Amino acid sequence: MDTSLYPEFIISRHPEIQAKLHEELAAVKGEPTYDDFQARLPYLEAVLRETLRLYSGLPYIERVVTVPDSIPLGEPVKLSNGEVVSQIPVLPGQVVVILCIAIHRMDSVWEDPDVFRPERWLKDLPPSEKLCSGWAKTLAFSDGPRNCIGYRLAIFQYKVILTISKTCKF
Repeated sequence: MDTSLYPEFIISRHPEIQAKLHEELAAVKGEPTYDDFQARLPYLEAVLRETLRLYSGLPYIERVVTVPDSIPLGEPVKLSNGEVVSQIPVLPGQVVVILCIAIHRMDSVWEDPDVFRPERWLKDLPPSEKLCSGWAKTLAFSDGPRNCIGYRLAIFQYKVILTISKTCKF
């Protein structure tokens, strides 16, 4: 298993980000509580969001179409026959592949999409119509009725693991 994509290893490549995270964690007196993890550590939250934006556990999601439908396109597309379409019809049995890793790194949505920059989560995000509706405006845990049932636990575990850095360097 490639551990180089674990949050603690990503942070180790960015000493300035590591220092900011250590500073925020040092301000917590004693062990962080559940409430601290939920609402009082904004930089830790930003680091986690940026990590999962760039290195989502799901590089893609597959769904099988069960009823006839159509997928709307953000912008109309001209086909090779000259026809302009604004949606793609899908039929039962077809597999739709959603490339999470590509969506999370779209130039049209994210400034410097391949750069690890947690600060982007502490400022204004891109317009909501350009973002996903899942956790942290990403598809890191899928979205909708088939999203990851354990995503809250996973987020909590990531944060706990990252706070271990409070006492040891990466």
